[in-house]
Amino acid sequence: MAFTKGQLELLKSIFPYDPYPPQTEYMKDVFSIIKNNKIGLLEAPSGFGKTSALLTAALSGFPYQTYYYSRTHAQMKQVAQELDRINKKSGNSFSCVVRGSRNQLCLDNDLKKIRDYRIIAEICYSRIKYTRNNKDFFEEFYSKAENTLNENEELFLGRNLYCDSKFGKINIPSSIPDDVPLVSDIESLKKFGLKHKICPYFLSRLLAQSFDVVVGSYKYLFFDNFYQDQIMVLDEAHNIEQICKDGVSFTLSQSTVNQALDEINEIESSWASELQDLLVNLLMFFKHTEFKDGELLSSSQFLTELDKFGVYLEHLRDFLNDWQIIQNCWSELKKIRKKFILLENLKIVWVYRFLYNFVYSAEESYRGIWSIRGKNNPTIAWFCLDSQVAFDQIRARTPKAIILTSGTLSPQERIAQRLGVEASFIKSYPAIFPEENIQILVLTKGLKGNTLTTSYRERSNQDIIIDYGKTVVKIINNVPNGSVVFFPSYFLMDNMLGLWNKKEILNDLEAEIFIESKGSGSNILELYNEAATKKRAALFAVIRGKLSEGQNFPDEIGRAVIIVGIPYPNIQDPKLQAQREYYERKKKGMGSNWYYDETFNAVNQAIGRAWRHKDDYAMGFLLDYRYRSNLNKLPFWSTKKTSVIEPYTPFSTIEKIIQNFFEKREN
Repeated sequence: MAFTKGQLELLKSIFPYDPYPPQTEYMKDVFSIIKNNKIGLLEAPSGFGKTSALLTAALSGFPYQTYYYSRTHAQMKQVAQELDRINKKSGNSFSCVVRGSRNQLCLDNDLKKIRDYRIIAEICYSRIKYTRNNKDFFEEFYSKAENTLNENEELFLGRNLYCDSKFGKINIPSSIPDDVPLVSDIESLKKFGLKHKICPYFLSRLLAQSFDVVVGSYKYLFFDNFYQDQIMVLDEAHNIEQICKDGVSFTLSQSTVNQALDEINEIESSWASELQDLLVNLLMFFKHTEFKDGELLSSSQFLTELDKFGVYLEHLRDFLNDWQIIQNCWSELKKIRKKFILLENLKIVWVYRFLYNFVYSAEESYRGIWSIRGKNNPTIAWFCLDSQVAFDQIRARTPKAIILTSGTLSPQERIAQRLGVEASFIKSYPAIFPEENIQILVLTKGLKGNTLTTSYRERSNQDIIIDYGKTVVKIINNVPNGSVVFFPSYFLMDNMLGLWNKKEILNDLEAEIFIESKGSGSNILELYNEAATKKRAALFAVIRGKLSEGQNFPDEIGRAVIIVGIPYPNIQDPKLQAQREYYERKKKGMGSNWYYDETFNAVNQAIGRAWRHKDDYAMGFLLDYRYRSNLNKLPFWSTKKTSVIEPYTPFSTIEKIIQNFFEKREN
């Protein structure tokens, strides 16, 4: 499509910065994708300004809403901040709302202490009343058999409702207040709600019906029904394959079946007896099946085992074809318990949904896995192996355009193939920061001359582990401020750090040490950031952990990223084996490609955490000889600035390279 001078001027008038050529190209491509109702896979490096460029293109004269999905609260807040900058620069009045959960938006702090979001929802709905007669809204709404709660944003329109809270009456808005913030993120929604005694949660749902940009986490992706003929943006889309598969995967545990049986046992009506029998037999299956922990199951294996305990396929279909019995159970339990119950909270509904998806899912795209790791609570997971199953559901809702973007979206053609969108618009864009601000070194040998590798055969070799420690310490001691060291797994990190500590290798480290654990919160990151801005500091973390994705290490807090080894997923994992075999059955070589893509996607995500804006600079270190033969799998924007250090090179030469890099940047 020819791009007119007027359209280009419009983009530049909205974009909140002076655009670099790659940013202009990116905006023009997004504009074209939307104009032509396409699906685009756009890869642009860290610090590129993707958010501003996307918003600019989407808001440039298109009469559509933009549904913008991302991973973390920080990323969603950034969308609101960039839109605010766009408004200030251009003089426009584009609107934006960041949707949040009740935990984030409810004004009742006591309610937010409850961990189970389903219970919070039940309490929330039970408090909503009609303004005129104080009757419970949802009791009346649910009294009609055809009504079931969903994510319908229009549910509260045209009704005078309020929340009967401890603060008094908190209004549920049915129309947009005049002075609502044009850019409404979580914080501004709560502030507005407190001031005007309006529920921020339901206000955000109302704003989502008409605001220009609607921002939400990926959890909304499979609930939203409103992006038909609208623009859909999937940010941080390197995770989209797993998000899709998780969105159409289901689990059922012995505990859930037991709780469902307890619910039905409360009902004394004779019509409930067949349902009781089904649940008793299903419970016997969970208690006495001979499946082993981690055993993979086909549909026929699962059904054969169910047969042994009197759970037959025809009985399952009879149950699944009678949704009215679930409605009857729900009505009876409300009468018995004499309180409001959310239909979706009933455990019998959980059982129904698992069995429905098991019986009616495409068998070739699913496998089961049996787990007995939970104490006296074995679980079966029916997990999807094909991201296209879910992505087809998204496409079936006919958004006008879908834009998938990330700093690491390679190889795009293979991702598109696995999503079933091979005819998409695919493009990668160069970095906007100067080439001299990046340098990545591949080290095949350690300080003491050992070949560096975390391969399965060598990962317990103490000589190699010790050499890794001495090498990492020497690198960090030559880097100013913050260095982030990523390991392939928590097990390897704990093992290596333990030996380094025992051998007193870490005593030579001239930096304050911070170590990520599985339970690490934001506190460790705050402490590390504070230290790294003032002096030399080292953060030891794990690839695929909390800190390798979603967290940024700009400027002083990330002058170096060091990757210890290659984080190949555990080939012994039965789920991984099933996934690889599934893709291999679809097309020869597809399974192996997926396995390598998973590996280097994680590497590229981790190493890209350090360059966050056009003036940022940092070094990367890849410590494993196997990187030498995998340079083509590294970030496309780093290719020209990645060097393999020959094994005979003295370490003093490597130190000089590091010192020269930072001396040039800091002078």
